[in-house]
Amino acid sequence: SFKQYAREHPEMPALGKLDVCVLNSTAIVDRSKDFLSKYEKVHAFLDNDAPGRGALGKIRSFLPEDVILVNESERLYPRCNDFNEFLQKTGCPAAGHEI
Repeated sequence: SFKQYAREHPEMPALGKLDVCVLNSTAIVDRSKDFLSKYEKVHAFLDNDAPGRGALGKIRSFLPEDVILVNESERLYPRCNDFNEFLQKTGCPAAGHEI
């Protein structure tokens, strides 16, 4: 959904230039450690449920202390379970697209 959203919003060109790590399951969070640890700042768009919060905690635990972790799900869509639900509720045409 995020990559589709970025493509459909050319007025925000920075979105298309971001490195993205898609976790289709919280069970594979550990695999993202090496990739995410290379960055100074990580924006997490996880689900707003117990597994999503658990994944966020796990990411926080393995990132170096100087890496900033931003919980975008709590900031952008606190009343939605995930980014796609947020897009659906805001009427975004990117909602429901699989990438």
